[in-house]
Amino acid sequence: MSNSEQTASQTNISITAKDDQVLAATLFTPKLANGICIQINSAMAVTRGFYRTFAQYLAEQGFTVVTYDYRGIGDSYCKNWRNITLWQWGELDYPAITDWLSANYPDHRMIALGHSLGGQLQGLSSNNHQFMASLNVASGVGFWKHFPRRFQPKMLFAWYCLVPILTRVLGYMPGILLGGKSHIPGQVARQWGKWCTYPDYFCDEKGRPLKGHFHQQKKIRFIIMSDDHDLAPETAVEGLIKHYQNGQTEIERCVYQPEDFNVNKIGHFGFFSSKAPKALWQKTVDWMKAL
Repeated sequence: MSNSEQTASQTNISITAKDDQVLAATLFTPKLANGICIQINSAMAVTRGFYRTFAQYLAEQGFTVVTYDYRGIGDSYCKNWRNITLWQWGELDYPAITDWLSANYPDHRMIALGHSLGGQLQGLSSNNHQFMASLNVASGVGFWKHFPRRFQPKMLFAWYCLVPILTRVLGYMPGILLGGKSHIPGQVARQWGKWCTYPDYFCDEKGRPLKGHFHQQKKIRFIIMSDDHDLAPETAVEGLIKHYQNGQTEIERCVYQPEDFNVNKIGHFGFFSSKAPKALWQKTVDWMKAL
């Protein structure tokens, strides 16, 4: 075993949100900390365990890392499972992790790392100004017109027919439909479906735009996968970038081609896969260390 493989530990912890909801999380602690904390925010229907290998790699580079499950997902049990909302994930769960990090590591700088939905919810978190920078991977809005035409009929069928039926009958949307392992609470799935049929994406139950806290971001890097056509194509990523553009936020775009890393595919989930080329991760590490 190399020295780097001995320099980080993992501990399962519990973090309580302001409404007393307990969130399951994992803390990755480096032996020699570099003074930077990273909050990893999951994609829809994806549990924190999916990011374990990547988080461990970051910790071996000196970063203190936290992964967590949104309420109703993975190990974050919620007795009112069917009534969970997307707003709770963004307005309660996300900031709870941020508050915990800032309270326990007051001398550290913080970076938010969002995968897919995780990069969206960042804009709903009232305390996102605490991050010195953010990194969004394969993160765009889900408005159906941002996607290639060949996918649009399938998306409209899903949001107007499949999701309403499944969530009424089952009470949830099977996560496997999105490539995840955790079922999506019915209310979350229906709200998400509404967002995906609304041009501005972020909206309340009456279709009114959600203002959120997008304007508080200082610096964001968006990593776009050239082969992520079905879940986060470049047009969808640009749709999310528009919400963060305010004249003050510094925004970077990085388009990654699979062939640049000698692999056939990266797609929507490949960046965080345990089989991902380490050169892909090291580029991210180098960027974060240079901040």
